[in-house]
Amino acid sequence: MTRKTTLGALAGLALFLTAGCADLAVDNLNNPDRSRALASPSDVESLIGSAYLQYFTAAQYYNNGNALNVAADHGSSSWGNFGMRDISWQPRKTFDNNSSYNYAGVTEAPWTNTYAGVAAAGDGLRAIEGGLEIGDGGEDTERAKAIGRFAQGVGHCFLAMLFDQAFIVDESTDLAAVTPDGYTTVGAAGLGYLDDAITLSTANSFTTEPGWFGDATTDVYTNTEMVALARSYKARCRALMPRDPTEKAAVEWGLVIGDADNGVTEDFAPFGDGVSNWWSGIKTLGGSNEGWTRADMHWVGQADVSGGYQAWVSTPVAQRQPFDVDSPDKRLPAYPPDDFDEGNGPSRFTWFAGIPHPPERGTYHLSHYSPYHWIDYKESSAWDWTGDISELTVTEMNLYMAEGHIRNGNPGAAATLINLTRAHEDHGGLTPVTGAGPVPNEPGGGCVPYPRFDTTQTCGDLFEAMKYEYLMEVFQVSAGLSWAQLRGWGDLIAGTVIQLPIPGSELETLQLDYYTFGGAGMPGGAPGTNESIGPSMEELRQGGLEVALSRAAYSLDRIRERQEQNKNLKPVVVEY
Repeated sequence: MTRKTTLGALAGLALFLTAGCADLAVDNLNNPDRSRALASPSDVESLIGSAYLQYFTAAQYYNNGNALNVAADHGSSSWGNFGMRDISWQPRKTFDNNSSYNYAGVTEAPWTNTYAGVAAAGDGLRAIEGGLEIGDGGEDTERAKAIGRFAQGVGHCFLAMLFDQAFIVDESTDLAAVTPDGYTTVGAAGLGYLDDAITLSTANSFTTEPGWFGDATTDVYTNTEMVALARSYKARCRALMPRDPTEKAAVEWGLVIGDADNGVTEDFAPFGDGVSNWWSGIKTLGGSNEGWTRADMHWVGQADVSGGYQAWVSTPVAQRQPFDVDSPDKRLPAYPPDDFDEGNGPSRFTWFAGIPHPPERGTYHLSHYSPYHWIDYKESSAWDWTGDISELTVTEMNLYMAEGHIRNGNPGAAATLINLTRAHEDHGGLTPVTGAGPVPNEPGGGCVPYPRFDTTQTCGDLFEAMKYEYLMEVFQVSAGLSWAQLRGWGDLIAGTVIQLPIPGSELETLQLDYYTFGGAGMPGGAPGTNESIGPSMEELRQGGLEVALSRAAYSLDRIRERQEQNKNLKPVVVEY
């Protein structure tokens, strides 16, 4: 995707440090009019107003979002694109953090885009700190400060969720002396910026400008709505930062509950016009396209009541074959399914007889179930991907509260929140859970869900029901959500990378030592022994390319045809 670099919104911290400047006020040779622009109140306001879009691009573009989705075995794909094949091999590989890696965008895209937003906010706030006033008589200055702090908070929280360490950067940072901090420190900084945004938004009455949070003229928010949005991002930040179950249990869940309960009251979904950077690659390619990703059997299998999932888990990894799920969950197709059969509720999955992924790359990748959670967005108008782009939802907040209530000893309150989707006729249509304990039997026998990796058909408990609803309802809302949750729950496949390293290109520029994470038994890889059984079939055999081409032809040809029909489509790099 071609990006327009906003004045001062530098692409990454390396650009700051290699400019030889002591602070951000030094002229950037790539932006010769920078000093003049930062002296213009309207340009400074526009710069701050653009900051959130940089984060949004990082969270919705297809690089790291699709990679982390398959690393979590939420989605499944063996295509090389976006690093999906490499990050989901079994047994897991160590992540390739070399700058020459074909899919270095897994780390570089979220890093550079997020810092672009952080830099834009910092530049604008520095100008205000220097005495610049926004609006007639400075009437919009406090609004600009609130939006700047909001962008800094969301950006630093995102970096803390993804990376093991990052740089805390704002308008007061001495870039000549900055050093990386660990993710907990970065996350705490993000929460502090969001608190500042809440304080500023509470104290000042305003409405944001069109274009700051979506393409539509109606994508504007009052100061009160910005407070709610900031509190929702705080809830997400705390809930998704932990790297393991111990850290997850130590979260201040009372604060998560308080923020989520006082957060958004309707889904936050910026409008995308299909042309601008308000666009979602994880939804178009990872959440509504049968040729790119499928639903992993570790996900939909938990809903199976026939014993098929337990048999699949008990089979050596290299010998697994996809199976049809028999489930009372209305979000899944009826059993036995027919080609193109969809669930009875709002479109969640479609069943396809054909599977585009080549078996030579691992039959454990194969699935008949295509997640169609975002089909309305993708097919809104001849595949031009125009419409609202959910980035943070009420259901997501409800399930953070549910987790907090379970951990804080209030299972009844958790059950009520879980049942909002689980038992709703337009969602799961399942038997409601109670706070009493295990998931109840469904009519005809069996439970939904069974725990991940279950081999004994032992019903899941209330906590498992909460986790299952999260995976069902928060699929591809924003990059890395399921991956971050599953690592905190201890449910990632052993060896899966649990955090990303500073990008290799950044390490080279800053002259820092190379490092990386992931791989069975290696640092930064999920612990445990699950999924370590049996031999692997990960190495693509010589000559396997021809098989892959033939099996993938129908979906790839379809994409090309659609691109030809609509020249405004976002470019997709097709790889076999």
